[in-house]
Amino acid sequence: MFKKVVGTYRVFKLLRQAKKEGWSEDKIDKEVGALFEENLTKQPADYLEGTFFADEKNDIKPKVGVPEDIKKIWGIDESDLDEEEGSIQASKELQNEYLECVRRLVFAWDPCESGAPMVSVNNPYGSEDMFVNLANVFNNSDNSVLAQRHLEVSVFLMRFMRDAELPDGMYEIKNTTFKALSEQLPERTYTWANERQFHFKKEHRLLLSYFCFRWLIGESVEERLSYGYPTVGVDPKRPYGAFSYHQLEMAEILDYRVLKNEDGECELPDGLDEKLTDLHFEMLPAIQVFVEHAMIDLAPIGKT
Repeated sequence: MFKKVVGTYRVFKLLRQAKKEGWSEDKIDKEVGALFEENLTKQPADYLEGTFFADEKNDIKPKVGVPEDIKKIWGIDESDLDEEEGSIQASKELQNEYLECVRRLVFAWDPCESGAPMVSVNNPYGSEDMFVNLANVFNNSDNSVLAQRHLEVSVFLMRFMRDAELPDGMYEIKNTTFKALSEQLPERTYTWANERQFHFKKEHRLLLSYFCFRWLIGESVEERLSYGYPTVGVDPKRPYGAFSYHQLEMAEILDYRVLKNEDGECELPDGLDEKLTDLHFEMLPAIQVFVEHAMIDLAPIGKT
């Protein structure tokens, strides 16, 4: 029943503690089981119904109903969204429309593994009817065309994350609220949750440039649609590209000091892993601020 539920880092940290303290196998099993139970109870309700934690024996029931022609358009592989060689490419003539779609994006939190931001599967462009949102931007009422544009926006987003710039500063958001974002994260104190503005820092920008995006995972179009609208998101297992122990990778990206223990394994100084965990959760409001405010030179983007 449990599929990618517990954050990799929390299990890693628990097993490291078990090794140091010489826990018995029974105690390890009990503590890991408690982590699974705790993590499951904290997942948002809409993730528990027919999606990440569905019993594999259950029939897949699409949350979003679309005709067969659109299912075919969305039945793509990860490689199809590759910037250089994928079959889905952003058109140079539609750059302004793509940018308008990026400005409207609403991000959510993918609770699998370590957790990471993803474009909302419920209201990716602001409302629950994605096709209406896209029709208003592209001035087109053909849903098959709009389904293709949705894929192209996903490719454009990856380029936007790489090339756009946003100075350090305090920023408001309008597509959602900081409180709504904080409520999707694990229970802890978020100082930014009840504020009108978020302090976007150079650390956020640097980490955003390392985000590893992927198409919403699924064995089939039907499985993807059981989540909601197919969207792109950051890989929750290796959000910054290489390590499942993402705090260690964050430390290397930010040039923080990393220690090695007597076994030659990399470790973070006391308190740093918790600081980086907080920073990882801050990436949800950071990416929301970024898509709403970052500036980009459109000239070099896209292919004709």
